[in-house]
Amino acid sequence: MRYAVVSDIHANLQAWNSVLLDIREQDIDRIICLGDLVGYGPNPVEVLESVHANIDYFVLGNHDAVVCDKMRSDLFNDDAAKIINWTKGTLNKNAVSILKKIPLTLKGKNFRCSHSAFVAPGMFDYIFTEEDALKSFNTVEEQLLFCGHTHLPGIFVLGNSGTPHHLDAQDFRLEANKRYIVNVGSVGNPRAGAPVATYCIYDSTTEDIFWRNVHFDLYSYKQTLLEKGLPLKTSGFLEFDARIEHPPLREQISFSPPKNLSSKMKQTLDVEDIDQLKSKVRNWQLIAIGSLLTVFLLICLVLVFMHSLKIEKKIVGSYDFIPINSISSLYDKNLLPEFESATNKFTSNIQIIITSEEFQKYSFFKQSDINGIKFDSAKKDAKIQIIFPPFSNIRENTKFCLEGMFNKSDDFEGDLFLRVLIRRKGNDAYETLFTKPPNPNLIRKGGWIMAKRTFTIDEDVENMQCVLTGTFSGSVEVGKIELTKIRQ
Repeated sequence: MRYAVVSDIHANLQAWNSVLLDIREQDIDRIICLGDLVGYGPNPVEVLESVHANIDYFVLGNHDAVVCDKMRSDLFNDDAAKIINWTKGTLNKNAVSILKKIPLTLKGKNFRCSHSAFVAPGMFDYIFTEEDALKSFNTVEEQLLFCGHTHLPGIFVLGNSGTPHHLDAQDFRLEANKRYIVNVGSVGNPRAGAPVATYCIYDSTTEDIFWRNVHFDLYSYKQTLLEKGLPLKTSGFLEFDARIEHPPLREQISFSPPKNLSSKMKQTLDVEDIDQLKSKVRNWQLIAIGSLLTVFLLICLVLVFMHSLKIEKKIVGSYDFIPINSISSLYDKNLLPEFESATNKFTSNIQIIITSEEFQKYSFFKQSDINGIKFDSAKKDAKIQIIFPPFSNIRENTKFCLEGMFNKSDDFEGDLFLRVLIRRKGNDAYETLFTKPPNPNLIRKGGWIMAKRTFTIDEDVENMQCVLTGTFSGSVEVGKIELTKIRQ
């Protein structure tokens, strides 16, 4: 088993995207995160969406703990506390509830993971020195211990002498008579003197540890901080210059561990065993929607599409859509009808348009809990559409989320897009609100690639409709398409 072990992402989307891309190139089986998903950085929502789609196992960090109200913010300095309060205001209840369920430590076969020192993990104390390391070695029995928290990559080794010694980050193989504490550094807020994200790869079969250093877009990260009014000085790596002397590590720390565990931490799960966990992918923003296009207007829209393509199309499914009323639509529920794999046909409320049955085929499938449809095209630039029922009576400032799951064949060439079409009040013309292609960095269990977009409807929108469009050759599986309305 090859594990990628990351830590301290700190809402830095630019760094996390670069690291995730690097991980995908390293033949990794599982990803472990050692905590501090949020704090310091300007993109907590986007980072949480991505990590919960891609990371298999988590432990709780002190920034995560304070955001989900397991710890008080007075343990942090003023700048860090300001960003914590801002972060709380950006996350919804579902995101906070997920953070609350993360354990303090993870136990694997011959290894253990914690955000901080292994002595009372809920205190979030640091491992700075050999003495700190010895206390952790004496607390747990595993040979290999992974941690983060200081943002400084390095190794503590304990041999027959009984005295740990510190080594700089370097690749190595486990030796039978030695124990190791590996600080994997930080993805999103590096403090090692260079603005480079770091993480580790652990091969449990060969017992090798490898370090990875990944560059990311500093300029974009800094601009996002400025746009959101967040302080730059908590991201000290932005000031990196080889000619400038940097303060000691202790002076860069923004958090002071509590003196008493019971008074500072609430309702934490001490440890989870990796062997007893199931990797779960959660949609943590629960959502819902509404909008209606009349049957006559929908048919006109289809005819316009057909005319623009200037070729004969095959239309499958009913024209008699059952419209959906947005006002009566429920929260926490997918409002789009699902594919009927058992009957190998569309429900009466879904329609498909293909260029020609001569060189395009479609078939339905069922995989685990997913009812999907597969398209095969032998002709380059063949076009397909899946049209979902229209919605009406949309209240202004309603927030929605549209997402789909896709699996492309190796010979796939072309484009896929999820689209939302709207018609504004007093206007007979329809416009595209947005198009969203599958994101290769959003990969679910089973290799499904996600396309996801959260959006808000303006006050002057009267009707809305969801459409999948594609122009491609090869094969693609459409696992599901969901539209939900988000509680605000």
